[in-house]
Amino acid sequence: MHPADIAYLLEALPQQQRFYVWDSIEVDKAGSILLELSDAIRASLLSSMAPHEMVSATEKLDSDEIADLAPNLARQRMAVFVYVVYKHFDLGLVMMATIAGIAVPMIRNHVNLDPAMGTSVILTFIADNLGLFYLSGTRRCIFVNQ
Repeated sequence: MHPADIAYLLEALPQQQRFYVWDSIEVDKAGSILLELSDAIRASLLSSMAPHEMVSATEKLDSDEIADLAPNLARQRMAVFVYVVYKHFDLGLVMMATIAGIAVPMIRNHVNLDPAMGTSVILTFIADNLGLFYLSGTRRCIFVNQ
């Protein structure tokens, strides 16, 4: 069956039956099915998955597909998401640069400094150092027990 068809059937089931059927789906097909589900049902199914299942389900997805799943991950599951992003270098760097690009001006504004003054230097410093940290692979040891 096509992942969209399976997602349609999962959405039509009551919650207990949905979890029962979800547990019987092969993990390598789960990622493409998750992409087809509505946000609420996707979030409930993701919260029921063990970390190793999440990694297996998202390993074969493209970077943009993994980014679509990010808002549905609970905070305690973000370490698993970081591990998956590790395999998609371009997505990881874009996400880190975006977070820094939002956070630095907000922090400068919060401490009553002009957000535009010096932000580019700070952002360049942060992006370069995060990229080095990202490339070194040490974050893998920090976020996910191997």
